[in-house]
Amino acid sequence: MASTKPYRHYLEETILTVFLWIGIWGAISHLIDHYFKRYFVSEMVIYITIAVVSFTLLAARGYVEKTD
Repeated sequence: MASTKPYRHYLEETILTVFLWIGIWGAISHLIDHYFKRYFVSEMVIYITIAVVSFTLLAARGYVEKTD
């Protein structure tokens, strides 16, 4: 079934989503820098945890295709 949403709608949605994620990442980065400024290892563990949890959620929701 063809989509009835115009191309402009998808472009606007993409741009707004990018801005949303930039804002969220800025807030998270600020909090990490504020609370873990002196601990590089703790900061890296937090970043790795965020990446693993995000990837797991993407895979669980079907956004990452499984390959054989």
